Amino acid sequence: MSPNEGAGQDAAAMGGSSASGNTGSGAGGTGWMERRAYWRFQLFAWGFLGGYLLIVNLFFAKWKPIMVEVGKIALFMIASHAIARLARSKDWFRLERSGLFARGLPACLAGGLVITAICHPLTKDWSGKPLGVQAHWFMMDYVRNAAILMMWGSFFVTFCFREISHRAEIDRVRLLASSKEMQLSTLRNQLNPHFLFNSFNLLRSLVQKDPNAARDAITHLAEMMRHSLSTVSRNTIPLARELEFVESYVALERLRHEERLRISADVPGELLSRRIPSMLLYTLVENAVKYGLDQSRTGADVCYRVWLESGRLWLRVINGGSLGGSGTGAVASAGTGLANVRQRLELLYGNEASVEIFELDQQVVAQAHWPAVEHGEGEIGVNVRPNVEAGV
Repeated sequence: MSPNEGAGQDAAAMGGSSASGNTGSGAGGTGWMERRAYWRFQLFAWGFLGGYLLIVNLFFAKWKPIMVEVGKIALFMIASHAIARLARSKDWFRLERSGLFARGLPACLAGGLVITAICHPLTKDWSGKPLGVQAHWFMMDYVRNAAILMMWGSFFVTFCFREISHRAEIDRVRLLASSKEMQLSTLRNQLNPHFLFNSFNLLRSLVQKDPNAARDAITHLAEMMRHSLSTVSRNTIPLARELEFVESYVALERLRHEERLRISADVPGELLSRRIPSMLLYTLVENAVKYGLDQSRTGADVCYRVWLESGRLWLRVINGGSLGGSGTGAVASAGTGLANVRQRLELLYGNEASVEIFELDQQVVAQAHWPAVEHGEGEIGVNVRPNVEAGV
């Protein structure tokens, strides 16, 4: 497929879609560009030529031909508009470059002939002039008029392809955004079954061990479900909302592991309104709890911290152990949840966000950062305790 053919297909697709709207087809447009852009091009092109001819005629004080030239400019605009409409109706921009040239050239020649036939008799009194002289000047006038139309046609084709390329790029961006939204929705849906699976395993163990604790666990699970349902359609949420969810999860895990699980947090109150990808903190804390407990018989010490630096939010979750320890290989390979975090950050922020996992001083550190955004207007309000560390 040639470049022109591909662009033509884009033009045809966009022309068809704009026919039902207000951006291209109809009496004032060509189907390949917006109506306003088309008429701006026309007025600029013929206005420039008209201004040039007006200055030339004023300089030579040829007042009589001025009205003829003004009428000729009007005829040029009408002829060029007719050619543009013909190109649209016959889908010339679907053709390869040679096919477009083979149709555009005769159209410009025909338009120049019509304009010359109308305007040439008005330029001067040809009565009494030899036929050969009349034919010579008629041909000269025709060549000039046809050349002007062909020059317009070259600029028009360039302008159309620029518009086609621009609108095709917009469509590609919209398609990419739609695709990313579908991917984000899929990733969010992966997280919910993941945390439900873990929570039901916890409830099963508590029902046999401590029925009263199981009732408390159900209460915390209900809070988690409420949070999950209220944020299922959101890519990012206020940090305060995410902390509510993490607190409920930590309470569930403490019912199961009691003193074996020790968690501390450092989250400044002024950051509670900042935006965080939903389920991000929970995913990192859950992995730290799971693999920290797997590597230690005495329990797990998990610490998470959120801070603002250089216009970016940073999140760090630390648990004891090593990347090479038993069970922690899953952390190194990111697992389902951590792989999900990486994909979501990439889709939401591109290269402006990242997550990494590394070992430091016999501890496993998961660290993420992304552009800091204030609490969005119209977002659902939250009510959390200002002392986050005490709440955890």
